[in-house]
Amino acid sequence: MAEKETGVSFENVQEFIKALSTMPTKEILRELVNQTSIKAQERIALRPAPTGATAGTSGLHSTGGVKTAQRTMYVRGVGAFYVRKDGSMTATKKRSEDLQQSWRRASSLAGQGMKIDVRTTVSYAGHVQGGANDDPQQSQVMKTRGWQTTDAVAEWVERDAGKIMNNVFRTKYSEWLTQNGITNTTS
Repeated sequence: MAEKETGVSFENVQEFIKALSTMPTKEILRELVNQTSIKAQERIALRPAPTGATAGTSGLHSTGGVKTAQRTMYVRGVGAFYVRKDGSMTATKKRSEDLQQSWRRASSLAGQGMKIDVRTTVSYAGHVQGGANDDPQQSQVMKTRGWQTTDAVAEWVERDAGKIMNNVFRTKYSEWLTQNGITNTTS
């Protein structure tokens, strides 16, 4: 009984060798850094579900996003409102800088490498999402409300880096091989 062969065969080996010398490694790495930063930006912009009173708080600002007579409530992305006895609301001077929409990617070329930071200029960002090395760090109230820290987002990106790399490499190398007339077959 004849054995069935399994393997990979390359056509146009000379073209393959020539194409290897023009491999777009730097562009692939740049795309990898870019895609990773996009995922980080998307992740840091996630908000936890709105909450009512935050456990362990008291006073005028303890109602979170729940409309409570004679208390101040905060509407994410808009700002603070004072709720009158009759239920009507008056905007306070405290307006939102809209943390969720403020995260931006900023790139810089350092030597031959590429660095992309995901940053915000919102004045209260550290209190809401600050990590262990940030100043200020996340407040206990924001932790209780479920906001992710910058450290938690970095850990998530590191865990997902393999998936991001696989997607970028598969796409970019496939495009590159096709552009150089290289096909492969498996059997």
